[in-house]
Amino acid sequence: MSLIHALALAASIIVNYQLTVSSDRLDDFLLWIESGLEDSRTFPGNIRFDIYRDVNEDGKLLFVEEWESEAHRARYMEWRAARGDYEGMAEFMAVPPVESVYRLAGD
Repeated sequence: MSLIHALALAASIIVNYQLTVSSDRLDDFLLWIESGLEDSRTFPGNIRFDIYRDVNEDGKLLFVEEWESEAHRARYMEWRAARGDYEGMAEFMAVPPVESVYRLAGD
């Protein structure tokens, strides 16, 4: 790993979203989210964007995102908001998503 790459990773942030989708809307939500997943993964500053399904509770999902910086993530969120994507996502939710943001300890 190059020094530049190591420094970039040290400044990166991890964002987790815990989502609970209405059980009768899960298949529709997964299709809707899949259609925009590549846009998220290729957005400038994105390192990783993965979606996991809970093995015990079908409607529970975990979004795991890694961004080069908080500024990159902020630009992404502004772009999604301008498109109306958050309102679209809200239609599928049984409860509001829970967000957690992490950075390496000591940074």
